[in-house]
Amino acid sequence: MDVERLEKIARGYANKHRIRILQRLSSKPGMTVGELADSLKTSLRVASEHTLRLSRAGLIRKVYRSNYVAQELTPLGRKVLRQLRDI
Repeated sequence: MDVERLEKIARGYANKHRIRILQRLSSKPGMTVGELADSLKTSLRVASEHTLRLSRAGLIRKVYRSNYVAQELTPLGRKVLRQLRDI
């Protein structure tokens, strides 16, 4: 993997809110941004911004359901979270 890609991934999770989002989605996949905001006790705007950054880094993905959008960890997101837990 090239250095630029590694930097993008590292920047993607380099924030306490984003790490918490990864943890939440690991234990409860399929949460909406609103559910994440509620569980993290933050605003919808803040949760949305952090999920966007995680998505751009390839750590989570949107899954479109019939009437809502769920967030799930990608395989890379699961791998990064495992590595963070091992630190």
